[in-house]
Amino acid sequence: ALPPLYVRPIADIASVRLAESANEHTHKHPNMIGETIRPQLGNPIPTRIFDISGNGIALITDAANAPLFNDVTPLWLEITLPRFAHPIAVVGRVIRVNKIDNDEIQVGIQFQFKHNPAHEAFVTDNVCRFSAEQQRLQLTRQRD
Repeated sequence: ALPPLYVRPIADIASVRLAESANEHTHKHPNMIGETIRPQLGNPIPTRIFDISGNGIALITDAANAPLFNDVTPLWLEITLPRFAHPIAVVGRVIRVNKIDNDEIQVGIQFQFKHNPAHEAFVTDNVCRFSAEQQRLQLTRQRD
């Protein structure tokens, strides 16, 4: 039961590096209160998380949003995961859009780090840690 995720098109990729560095700093120093730094962004697109891994994320959204994902790249994601005090911010690009039914689509997004390679370890480590915890929970439930 993860909260909704609003993905936003990035207006200027050059504005991303500072925002990602600030996001890492916020995670390393959670008691420091400061303004959230974001890159230059377009309008939010509401989605919900279907699946997540260290390489990317699968989202579900209204079928009416399909044209936005065909034209919009790169995207800014602020992923809120349990046990993390702050969202994990990362850039992604659409790698596939699949129709689920007349009402919904699934969007596959691959995380991107070419603009800021140093951010990859931070995102991958935290997302993989979350994924491993979820897998352990599922195995425990299956055994019980």
